[in-house]
Formats: sequence, structure tokens, C-alpha cells
Amino acid sequence: MGAYFMERLRALGSSKVREVRGLGLMIGMELKEKVAPHLRGLMDRGVMPWLPGSRCYAFCRPLTISQDDVDTVVAQVAEVL
Repeated sequence: MGAYFMERLRALGSSKVREVRGLGLMIGMELKEKVAPHLRGLMDRGVMPWLPGSRCYAFCRPLTISQDDVDTVVAQVAEVL
């Protein structure tokens, strides 16, 4: 599921995304700009990323996450970006 999640985030094709990397379901998405302006939009949509830096979101999802849940998170990230 981690590989699927990273593949879906990479497929967003947003010019704001510098890199998507991770291991298993611990996934980081580095932006070319600060993430703070996008944080409220994600939180309003029920997505609570961890912020390891000013330009990076980290998603640490439970091992029981479903493909539908991954698709929902990716759709919310796409809307915010």
C-alpha cells in the first residue's frame, strides 16, 4: 500500500512538488514552497500530515489503510495544491 500511495502522490504532477519519497507507509512529500499556507486546507479536509520541515509534509498512515482511503487522501492533497 505504501508503494501505491507514493505512486499516486507522484502522479499528481503538480509543479509545486519537488519530490515524493518514503519507506512503507511513512511517506514524505517535499514542495518547492513552504507548506504552511496549505496546512489549513488539508486539516479542513480531515488530512493531518506531520510537518518535519518548512517545505515537507509527512504522511504516517496505519498499516490497515485501504486503497480507498489512500485515494481520498491523495484527492484532498490535489485539491489543496
